[in-house]
Amino acid sequence: MSVGEVDASASVEIISPDGVYVPVEIGEISLNAREVTDIDLSGVDFGSKTFALKINATNEIVASVLSEVKSGSISDFTWSAPSRSFNTVNFNIYGLEPVMSFVGERIILSISWRDRQGRGNSELIRGDEIVNWRVPPNARLMTINSTNPVVAAMSWKSGDGVARLGIAPSTNLESATKPVADIAVIQPRG
Repeated sequence: MSVGEVDASASVEIISPDGVYVPVEIGEISLNAREVTDIDLSGVDFGSKTFALKINATNEIVASVLSEVKSGSISDFTWSAPSRSFNTVNFNIYGLEPVMSFVGERIILSISWRDRQGRGNSELIRGDEIVNWRVPPNARLMTINSTNPVVAAMSWKSGDGVARLGIAPSTNLESATKPVADIAVIQPRG
């Protein structure tokens, strides 16, 4: 949705370990001002690996992605919202073992963590465009330092369902903006 008074156009890049590409279906998207636009991505092949979407727009927009997951006995969904870039972030993962996905032009990360016995561990991670890293078992306090700004999220699947959380320093937490009334948010257009 274009949040301003004028229409916008957007394009979407898919960033995956297999490469960066722009599918024809989402190469040029027209967005009407203050009107929710649903874009069906079910026909787009994202591959089998964790990926990121990079959205470029001519004006300020609001965007999110609804993902449905069906695997074995799991049938769940998750919403993904934009993540802000960071250089350093600290948090307590408290034993969860998600896959963390880092996106940036050149990724150089130093990740350090303490396990439940208080022992310190660290790992240096390098890559281009996107890097996926699974959190080791029993990790607790984590610090992620990046040489260049990166955006990141963590996702995981369990017997209870799926989850996705953006990673951002607490100083970058979002605040509410003036809402725009559009019933399409809860009742899709026809």
